[in-house]
This record gives sequence, C-alpha cells and structure tokens, in this order.
Amino acid sequence: MEPSAIELLDTIKIEKPNFTPICFDAGTIFKVVMPTITGLLVQADDGFTFTVLTEQENIKWRIV
Repeated sequence: MEPSAIELLDTIKIEKPNFTPICFDAGTIFKVVMPTITGLLVQADDGFTFTVLTEQENIKWRIV
C-alpha cells in the first residue's frame, strides 16, 4: 500500500529562480499525490506540490 501522508522532520526551503522562496517547518504534514522515480510527489494544503526524495526518508521526512 502506498503512503497517504508524510511529515517533515526538518524545516525545508524551496527555491526556484524568479519566485519567492517557500519554507515549510518541521512537523508539517503533506498529502502524498503519487510516487515518482526519485521519491514522492506531495501536496500542501494550499495546493502547492513538490517532490521529496526517497534517499531523505527518515532524515528530512517520514511516512505517517
């Protein structure tokens, strides 16, 4: 069964050229949208999506 949610274990900052950086604090829960080749595509409450890397599981995030 695929995970339905993850929790951040550490604060992350997402930066992209020409966009304001976005920060998410440790303890934030995200809905898992789908697995990807390198990790999981997750979605915040506001609809923002990004990928968490499998290699960072239990370091930066964990399945809940």
